[in-house]
Amino acid sequence: MDEIMEEIDFVNGETPASAETMKAFQTNIKNGIQKRTRQMEIWTNPSPTSSFASQTITLNESDFDYLIIFAYRNISKNNSDTIFLLLEKNKRGYINHGDYFDGGPRNWNRQVTCNNNQIIFGNATLNESTNNALLVPYKILGCNYLVNN
Repeated sequence: MDEIMEEIDFVNGETPASAETMKAFQTNIKNGIQKRTRQMEIWTNPSPTSSFASQTITLNESDFDYLIIFAYRNISKNNSDTIFLLLEKNKRGYINHGDYFDGGPRNWNRQVTCNNNQIIFGNATLNESTNNALLVPYKILGCNYLVNN
């Protein structure tokens, strides 16, 4: 866990992380999570290549410490790029992505709230304009921390 925290500090530092560094960071988080948790798939989007408007999904997440929510970045571009969100139960977070296009920054967001066995997804936005073909969730894992590694 200390290794992951050091990488988070680096990525959140003032020096922008390269694409290679971010890829390595994501791989290290994935490997660390797999070694230290029990995971179970608890939801799959029945239409992962369709627009995903604001909605609530009812799940029994009470048996888990946190969720990992996987989303496709942009379904309209047949883009298989994925983004994930680690979300503690009964918390709120954002599936988000930032990039530059035509010389300007873009900010992609979708709010997600986990509350009393409900996962509440807001609309996806790109620079504050609604576009629900973006950040489409396709899978949710429920995870528990393992006490003994």
